Amino acid sequence: MELNTVEKFLLMARHPEKARSLISDLHVHHGILGLIFLELSVKEAFVLDKKQNLELHEDAYADDPLVNDVIKLIRKSRRKRKLRDWIIRLSSKASGYKWVYLQRMEEKGLVQIEHKKFLGFIPYRRVRLKAPQLRSDLLYVLKQAVMG
Repeated sequence: MELNTVEKFLLMARHPEKARSLISDLHVHHGILGLIFLELSVKEAFVLDKKQNLELHEDAYADDPLVNDVIKLIRKSRRKRKLRDWIIRLSSKASGYKWVYLQRMEEKGLVQIEHKKFLGFIPYRRVRLKAPQLRSDLLYVLKQAVMG
């Protein structure tokens, strides 16, 4: 089973036993956007000009529809913005991106999304890891890569 970087990040951000995240949602959302821009950078889909403004290449394209959504939003913009400004501007959409990635992970059998109601009418969702060993393996590989 091949996981992309955002899915690996979301796995590492979840608590191995409890149905909660180890880091705040703000950090998760900014991390997701950062990884989307990292993927675009690896594919050389954009460059930064002298003023650090982001300029997309004409042929910028990604396999992931969510990344293509980000590309479309950048293309629609009339003015040039810095990468930091794009992350701030897109942070309101990052929550939706997170749930799309978690939905995909549920289809792969990595997480379980529980739909619940508070006081009987306020809906919320809880995400539980189905494969905590995979999270441990990812953390071990990451530690090995960092430590040597």
